[in-house]
Amino acid sequence: MKSLRHAVLGLATVALFAISIAGEAAPVLMPAPASISTNAGQLPLTGTWSVEWSTCSGPVLERAFKRFEQDYFRRTGVPASSENAISVAVQCNAADRAIEAMQAEAYSLTVTNDGVRIDADGPTGVLRALATLRQLISLDSGQPQLPFVSINDTPRFTWRGVMLDPARHFLKVDTLKRQIDAMERVKLNVLHLHLSDDEGFRVESKRFPRLHEVASHGEFYTQDEIRALLAYAADRGVLIVPEFDVPGHTRAIVAAYPKLGATAAKARPPFPPDVALNPSSPEVYRFLNELIEEMSQLFPGPYLHIGGDEVSDAVWADNAEIKAWMQREKLGSKQDVEGYFARRVIAMVQRAGKTPIGWEEIATTEIPTDTIVESWQTSNATAAATAKGHRTIVSAGYYLDLLMPADFHYAVDPLASSAAGFTPAEAERVRKLHPLFAQLLPDAKVAKPMPPLTADQERLVLGGEAPLWGEIVTDEMVDHHLWPRAAALAERFWSPATVRDAADMYRRLAVIHDQLTIGGLMGDNTRRLMASRMVPGDADPVHTLLDIVTPVRNMAHDHRILAAVRGQRIVQPLNALADAAPADSLVAQAFVSSARQYIGGDASLEPVLRAQLSTWRENDARFTAIARGNAMLEPAIPTSASIASLAKAALQAIDVISKRVVTQGQSWDEIEKTLAQAEAHDAASRLPLASFLGKHPPADLIIALTPGIRALVDKARSVAPPSAAIGMTDQPCPPSLPMPDSVKEFNALFLEPGTPNVLRLLALSKQPEFVAYNDAKKQREAQDWAGLCRYRADNAAVIASKQRPDVVFLGDSITESWVPGDPTLFSSERIGRGISGQTTAQMLVRFPADVIALRPHAVHIMAGTNDVAGNGGPTSERAFQDNIQAMVALARAHNIRVVLASILPAAKFNWRPEVQPAKQIVKLNEWLRTYAKREGLRYVDYYTPLATADGALKPGLSIDGVHPNREGYAVMRELAKSVRFPQ
Repeated sequence: MKSLRHAVLGLATVALFAISIAGEAAPVLMPAPASISTNAGQLPLTGTWSVEWSTCSGPVLERAFKRFEQDYFRRTGVPASSENAISVAVQCNAADRAIEAMQAEAYSLTVTNDGVRIDADGPTGVLRALATLRQLISLDSGQPQLPFVSINDTPRFTWRGVMLDPARHFLKVDTLKRQIDAMERVKLNVLHLHLSDDEGFRVESKRFPRLHEVASHGEFYTQDEIRALLAYAADRGVLIVPEFDVPGHTRAIVAAYPKLGATAAKARPPFPPDVALNPSSPEVYRFLNELIEEMSQLFPGPYLHIGGDEVSDAVWADNAEIKAWMQREKLGSKQDVEGYFARRVIAMVQRAGKTPIGWEEIATTEIPTDTIVESWQTSNATAAATAKGHRTIVSAGYYLDLLMPADFHYAVDPLASSAAGFTPAEAERVRKLHPLFAQLLPDAKVAKPMPPLTADQERLVLGGEAPLWGEIVTDEMVDHHLWPRAAALAERFWSPATVRDAADMYRRLAVIHDQLTIGGLMGDNTRRLMASRMVPGDADPVHTLLDIVTPVRNMAHDHRILAAVRGQRIVQPLNALADAAPADSLVAQAFVSSARQYIGGDASLEPVLRAQLSTWRENDARFTAIARGNAMLEPAIPTSASIASLAKAALQAIDVISKRVVTQGQSWDEIEKTLAQAEAHDAASRLPLASFLGKHPPADLIIALTPGIRALVDKARSVAPPSAAIGMTDQPCPPSLPMPDSVKEFNALFLEPGTPNVLRLLALSKQPEFVAYNDAKKQREAQDWAGLCRYRADNAAVIASKQRPDVVFLGDSITESWVPGDPTLFSSERIGRGISGQTTAQMLVRFPADVIALRPHAVHIMAGTNDVAGNGGPTSERAFQDNIQAMVALARAHNIRVVLASILPAAKFNWRPEVQPAKQIVKLNEWLRTYAKREGLRYVDYYTPLATADGALKPGLSIDGVHPNREGYAVMRELAKSVRFPQ
């Protein structure tokens, strides 16, 4: 059989990740395979799995299939039955080849009505096929099934790893096993363990027992545990690569064997002097030779990582013995010393039968070409190492401990030459922020523009590795800091380079995350546990908040660093809200995706968005109630309040986008201020080093919803009418004018004891010039404007208090108050010319916004003469009827009951001679009565008790909001008391 790897690579060049779908949705797979086609139909999984091995079998594969069966039960909850046999035929191209993590991983997988067929290059390929088969299982139809598919697959890179750091925070064996289990499920094949550093040496040494007795603080892996862990990983197609970092990062080794070390002459308060191994000491090389021999026997894999990074300049430069030795050896610089040291250690590793690996610093000197280099600071290091002929592992751009979201890492390709690292412009800006940064940001961290890698260089790139350094990651935090982002990088390292759609990645990542959790990952459970111990028995509001935030990035949450800059040394417990937050919120990512799809035209998402936003808005009161006085939660009260404000803004934006209403609440300026603050909090920790000086958000929590809120608000502003402003008014109330008598009278009428619990919204929606047509009354106009503005502010206060009124009473000019736009909600005919020549779009009072924001149990709609005639001209009957019906429909849509009232008689003031509203009022009142009866609405007749035969107000009465009298209000008061509002 032709090698599947070569066959698939040829196919991938024609159609990388091409999906042919015949009436079926494409399966959710991660990593995406090189080629997949689906056919209509499903294979029902009712029965017992029956495996037929051909040319490859044995205990390892039998255990692998047993794990698959166990995962099948976890995924479905359905035990195997004996009624049918589910056929699985497995064939390997290379017989009797052992499981090797980086070899023979290509496979093909076919599901038909006859069962499952796997053809693999070798046993490891079978493991990769089973990983895909796990993900294909679904319960969509109510019973377990597999889609009919044909998959041809092979990895793009042979090295697909993660690095964990038990040296800084010790990780339990069970924790490591959970990560290995998850790695198998997403085809990651290398677990790099950083086993020694300043904080500890974590492996039992028979030859140098003080390493684990003194330098481990009692937390280390016995050699038996290491052997068991190696076997566990090998069974799953995962190679464990140990790292013992020398000559720097060796404070723990020197603590155990002080004669091996050199110490800087000066300390950097608050820290003790820097320490490294003494390169001039023969004893150091004897120690390392024996240690490497011992560890090479313990770890039988082909690689051993020697570190070689970040040696302090001061350690060797201040040491007289080392300086004298440098002169004897003709080593003129620290870099020369590092090269000398690296060459000697590399030779020891090679004598032990291993291939040495070192961080990129070792490649700045002359070292053997067959040494593997791991680039970590920039993509430039990948280009430099491969240009020298070194095989290279790429970690630059994949540091998961920096807590960047998955799409940030996903965008970096292992073959990039200039992608990861500071850009030159960023470096220049950061160096200017603080004098210390000029020292901490060397050129090695700056990704300068470089030509793409040549074909020869690309062939030297083994793959990628995602480190999770342990400075602020404890054992309980590993699962939710490593996953699910590591699954996204598994795809970057396995799948064709053309698989780059971040939105689709997140869509699939949410599914894979749940599958990995079902498979045993503890991230979600641990985050809930961490939150629950902050407030036992009442943690739901904390969970809701933590689902939509992320911790600050780029080590900004490591408070020890900023304290050190200030000359302080602190201990930071890693049990805060930011430690329990996901590094990348999949809930927020899904919301952002839905928001973007919604503004792109998918209106079906509106109910989902509204439900989510309402939950987040209302969570603030719940969170604040439990957080007050709780030292663990109280710092996040401002975060919760900001989430509520952003959610409210998004709901208002959806109202505008859907053209239902221009909603009540925050002004555009207020919304922009809240958004800008959230975006600034996000940006503050986007860059390393600069992250320490930025103004961080409360509780170190970034609101991950912000991009989605921004998209909704920007869309709303782009479609809103030019004069439409969210909120009661965007202008402050005039401070110096007294409240006019007219407003006081309205207050007296509708807030008097004995009347219903009614809040009247002044629908007298006039601009300051709405009263008269001569200059003599300008002062009166200004007074009325001030009073109206204050009255609206009172309504805003009621909305803010979240008190739900029984009834909102609407009267006069209500149909003029609609902001035009959607013909399904607003009349296609303009209602008059507005007040004093103002267009309807310039009105400040908006019925839908005010009423919906107040959330009354009922609304009392009473039109006035302005609705019929308007000061700008007659209103058509159709326009009036359209608007009344739209208001009723809107109220019903929000579960607000409706009382419909007659139009009031015409007041005898300021009407132009041609305006004769009485006849039209009588006609429209009859329509209102008929419409109310047809729709089952309560109808109240205010017209008959107040009107004369010609349709005007009875003599001596005035009920206008500008020219009222007490007699008129006395009649209205009694009418209001007589109204029975819906319960």
